[in-house]
Amino acid sequence: MANVISTEKLEDEEAAFIINKYQKASKDYLRIMNLFLISCGVFPLVMGVLFSIIANDFGVFIGVFVICLISLIFFFILVASIYYFLFLFRKYLDAQRQTKTIERCLVLEKKAILINQSYHIFIDSKVKYSIEVVENDYDLYEIGDEINIEYSTYDKEYLGYF
Repeated sequence: MANVISTEKLEDEEAAFIINKYQKASKDYLRIMNLFLISCGVFPLVMGVLFSIIANDFGVFIGVFVICLISLIFFFILVASIYYFLFLFRKYLDAQRQTKTIERCLVLEKKAILINQSYHIFIDSKVKYSIEVVENDYDLYEIGDEINIEYSTYDKEYLGYF
C-alpha cells in the first residue's frame, strides 16, 4: 500500500523551529568556509616561501604562490558549492517555502523500552523508521493502525505525529 502524502503550510512554531535550524546550519557553514578560505590563503604563502628558500630565488616564490593560490581558490569554490548543496540548500528551501509533508503510515511494530521509559512505534515510512510516542499514544495505537507523521518537505526534518 502506498502511503498517502499531502503538503500543508507550516504552523508558526514549526516555522520558527525550521528557521532556527537553518540559521544554525548557516552559521556553521560560514564558520567552516571562513577557516577553509584562510587556509587557502596561508598554504600558498607557506609553499611559496619554502620553495623560494630552497631555490634561493624570489621569482620562484611568486610562481609557486600564484599557482597554489589559483588552484586552491578553484578547489575552495568547488568544495563550498558541494557542501552548500549537500548540507544547507534543503534547509534553505524549507525556511523559505515553509511547507510540511504529512504522510499516513501503518503501525508495523510497537516497542516499550523500560530502562528509559520510552515508547516507540515502527512505521512503514521511507522518511522515518520509528517514532517515539508518549505512553497514552503507545497504548492507543495497535499494529495495523494508521498514524500520520509530519516532516519538513525538503530536508525531511521530523516535526511530529497525530
